[in-house]
Amino acid sequence: MKRILSIIAASAFVTGVANAGELSSYVVKGANAADVESQPWHVSHQELPGGYLKVTVGEGWESAAISGLSRFGEVVENSILERPESVKMPPDVYVNSESFSEYDDPYLISQPELASPYNRVIEGIESQRDKRKKVKVVILDTGARAHEDIVYQGGYSMTTLFEQNESDDYTDLTIMEDPANPDVGTLECYSGHGNQMAGVIGATQNNGKGIAGIADVDLYMGRVMSTDCTTMQDVGSLSDLYLGLTWATGSYSNNEIPKPDFVNVSLAAESVCPGFIQEAIDVLVEQGTTVVVSAGNYGDSVAKYAPANCQNVIVVGSHGHDGIPSTFSNSGDQVDITAIGHRLTTTGENGYYVYEGTSSAAAAVTGMLAVVKENFPDATPAQLEEVIKKTAVDYEDASCGGDCGEGMIDLYASLRSAEQLLDPSISFAHAFDETEGCEVTREMEGLAEHMNVCSALTANVTMNYSDDIDYNFKLLRREVGSVDWVSGTETLKQVKTNDEEIRISILDVDSNEYEYAVATCEGDASKGDCPFLTELDTSSIVYPSSCL
Repeated sequence: MKRILSIIAASAFVTGVANAGELSSYVVKGANAADVESQPWHVSHQELPGGYLKVTVGEGWESAAISGLSRFGEVVENSILERPESVKMPPDVYVNSESFSEYDDPYLISQPELASPYNRVIEGIESQRDKRKKVKVVILDTGARAHEDIVYQGGYSMTTLFEQNESDDYTDLTIMEDPANPDVGTLECYSGHGNQMAGVIGATQNNGKGIAGIADVDLYMGRVMSTDCTTMQDVGSLSDLYLGLTWATGSYSNNEIPKPDFVNVSLAAESVCPGFIQEAIDVLVEQGTTVVVSAGNYGDSVAKYAPANCQNVIVVGSHGHDGIPSTFSNSGDQVDITAIGHRLTTTGENGYYVYEGTSSAAAAVTGMLAVVKENFPDATPAQLEEVIKKTAVDYEDASCGGDCGEGMIDLYASLRSAEQLLDPSISFAHAFDETEGCEVTREMEGLAEHMNVCSALTANVTMNYSDDIDYNFKLLRREVGSVDWVSGTETLKQVKTNDEEIRISILDVDSNEYEYAVATCEGDASKGDCPFLTELDTSSIVYPSSCL
């Protein structure tokens, strides 16, 4: 039986299995069309980015196909993606509308998750400084439905089940052959799950309609799932997910989009993380895109499910409005953080509904991270993850132990931490810039008798975002080849300042023996609370001509 990959929908309680009526297919790297077309098990093939090939095989030929393809490398079963049917309910009124006096979205009174004392979304939004960029978010899901409260900037469809092809039309709509009347009949259906995620992340704020999304972002929809109209379950394939992740890099030749800041994915497969999925994730993170995935709704170990068990992703579990981890949420060491996943009001296929699950929790974390990113656009995926973990709120119930991540995300605290930890930008340069004129050259000549001017560098620190905050910096040195910046690290200098710009001198730099870094510290630097390091890369330094 095929392993089932399930997209985490609103409901944490509905389960089921579907095979979408498709022939088996496999993904392998290194094979080409000529290698497979003449094989008796070959039905069709599709070339994928990165040198991969998807091969569909005839029924009963699976073992022969795997044997034939294995000579090229690892053969990965192109497992079926599936999403349990959503459970949706009409919105309820939870909170006093005066809590949202600055907003005119009527269903805000049905969004208690925004006023949660744990996630503190409203407090975070109201405490923002001037936004510095419009964040771009890609949602890989079931596609988009026209909705009064959602604006998509673009999208693409990668889904290939039910004889569909890649298309610029990313509408959440499946037209398939009617198995009960295959000669003349067709069926049409849609899901709405993609709209659910879009609403949580970025439904239009303050427009007098519906709800308010957590962040004011540009939304892009990558359709990697279809709906089986005979079962109303959403299905897809691993190869389509891979295409979606590749498209999200912004460099997919068939349909290019601007490089996104975030990719939101709510999928779970009882499988190890496939190598080609990990490759696509790594490319995204290397270019600065943060990938957020849901932990899964099976009340099981998250280590059993991809892509939550992949590397370089932020894995999100669910907790309730009471601050207690959800029993349906997968748990384990790979969970990073949780957000409210109970009764979130969001946009559906044609209205507003209440949904539950780690899918909605992941979308909420994507939205909150987007708020941080729009305030601190230089923040890297690793820094964003560190900020939300560092400020996570402890659960009201400790029964989960260490298997539910660092705690509950707190947007207000994340912004305050980012203000201190992500604000300073640090760059390195030679202490003497001869482009400034002859005076610098003469200064170097005069000092050459007293110091090694060629080995004198500076760390230039600029505070871009914050006012009236005391920053602490430590200039560190360690021997080349050291494992980390903890053991055997020497503090050469410590600086405390609230000036907008400072220069930290680094004298007698010996890059053959030592490595150097500047640590940005929160609070008292002597206590070692300096989680962010900017390392010196001497190969990037422009040296004066007299030093070459």
